[in-house]
Amino acid sequence: MAKKADTQNYEIDWIQRDRKVIDGLDHLGIELVSVNLYQAMLPGLTNVTERARYYALYPWIIHRYAQDGAKTRTKAAWRNWIRSIDFTYAVACMAYEHKIGKDLSSSVVGADLASKVVKAAKPLQKIDLHGPSQVSDTGAVPKSGVYFKNSEGGFGQYYRGSLRILGAMHKHGESTWPNVQLSNYAGRKIAESLDHNKAFSKLEDFALAGKATLAELGAIGESIHPNNIERDSEEVSILRKLFLGQDPDLCQGQQPEEFKWRRDSLLLMLHYLREAKTIEERPDTEFRWACATRALPNGKPWKIPKLLGNAAQVWGTYQRNDLLNYCLECIFYAALKEVDREPLRPNDLLTTLTDRAMAAVPANSDYQALPALPGKVLKWIAATTSPDSTSSADPWGPRSTWTLAQRLESAVSDDVLAAIPALVARILGRLVSDRGGAVGHPFALLPNGVEMAASHEVHLRQWWNRAQSRSSESTTDFLGELFLEWVIYRHLRVATRKLANQGVSTYKFRPEEGHLLLVAERLPEPTYTSPRVRQGFRIAEDLHFIDRNDGVRQLSKLGRAVLEAHHA
Repeated sequence: MAKKADTQNYEIDWIQRDRKVIDGLDHLGIELVSVNLYQAMLPGLTNVTERARYYALYPWIIHRYAQDGAKTRTKAAWRNWIRSIDFTYAVACMAYEHKIGKDLSSSVVGADLASKVVKAAKPLQKIDLHGPSQVSDTGAVPKSGVYFKNSEGGFGQYYRGSLRILGAMHKHGESTWPNVQLSNYAGRKIAESLDHNKAFSKLEDFALAGKATLAELGAIGESIHPNNIERDSEEVSILRKLFLGQDPDLCQGQQPEEFKWRRDSLLLMLHYLREAKTIEERPDTEFRWACATRALPNGKPWKIPKLLGNAAQVWGTYQRNDLLNYCLECIFYAALKEVDREPLRPNDLLTTLTDRAMAAVPANSDYQALPALPGKVLKWIAATTSPDSTSSADPWGPRSTWTLAQRLESAVSDDVLAAIPALVARILGRLVSDRGGAVGHPFALLPNGVEMAASHEVHLRQWWNRAQSRSSESTTDFLGELFLEWVIYRHLRVATRKLANQGVSTYKFRPEEGHLLLVAERLPEPTYTSPRVRQGFRIAEDLHFIDRNDGVRQLSKLGRAVLEAHHA
């Protein structure tokens, strides 16, 4: 259990504002390159834009406000309008799920409070839809009892930026409300597609009235639920063209490079699903590793069309870069565990970490033994190179990079501290030689990718350079210096920068009298970044490119037709 520093002895050495302690994220300051990569690959999607329907719902709410909203367009009037419809939508969706007796895991905005309201409602009782959604006369959100803290609900919190990227709307002068305006070529067309759905007209009526029965809301919930976009509707047709960049007029508000990478990424996901036949769990993880190995679940090569080759290359590079980050965070975690036992001098901590990194890894019931590492960097890299013989080249086999990564994840979750540095060292060595066919700079395929990477100290290209330039060095010395610079010192620099710029302390340990002293209340476990791939699969499912039955995903007839139309 992590223990806090004895502040009686040491607080005098730190400025008073350091008392504002937060957990923070990215304690080594290394995740931004991975984030930049996946943002470039799926622009218009984020880790919180879960459903395709919201890309139509929010433009429709803006459109209806222009037609039916208050004559005096104040901030409060606009916020009450969008929040009331947003919350009524959530309650209607939850009422539908209650009616059919299923939790559809639908990622509806405001679902937590909406579910409580639905469960507490009596059959003929009028549900209050305004109480949890209305703002004050000044447009301020009440401090308690509301469905969402953001003043513009899920639109303001999640979808506003994405809709601008897709060209559905653009910013308007803040002297009028709302301070966004739908584009005539995209946003208005999406919005008007919902005007033909009578259930959405009822939704507006209930939201304006501020009350409706559970039965009334459940009756419209089926039609408006994000799971139930009609397969042949105008709404779904427009959204498909927007996401895939298929209509030049409709997509004129998008940057060509942006819709190209999004289109290629979505098509690559569909192509992988077609070749893999089915995906049952964690489609994002499976897809990322498939891009890194160019292999299907059965171990056979994934033959990727030329059209999608660059997208597969970038996603494979992203996966390798993210794995590098994860390895460094694992060393940070192992270091914190050691300092948790007692304050340590940096050299003593590094000796423990590097000794474990060099040591052999014993076999267990799940994994085979791994020999100790060679004493020179060049030989270490050679020893950790992926096997190339036919009999042992299974991309998912016991010596594969994915298996090593899974083994490392297990060591972290089970707190097998001795194994963490050892497995990190094997994966780091593998990342030097296994480049996935990248020639030159790994980020060169992305516009401004090389320039983006140049502004960061830790990423895949820097790792390649570091290992190659020191190939004749001692492996132990090399790893010790790496852990010191890219983990120990780096955390202190990042935390100091956050303290100076934001006035918050994210230190997990501090130097005190020549020792590293733990100050964390709890230890942050290593994490991968979340690259929006899961959201991409889900939106493709919403648009009927993918069918899912009992949790198993398969490519639909429409998905196959889309791939064929793009010669993929």
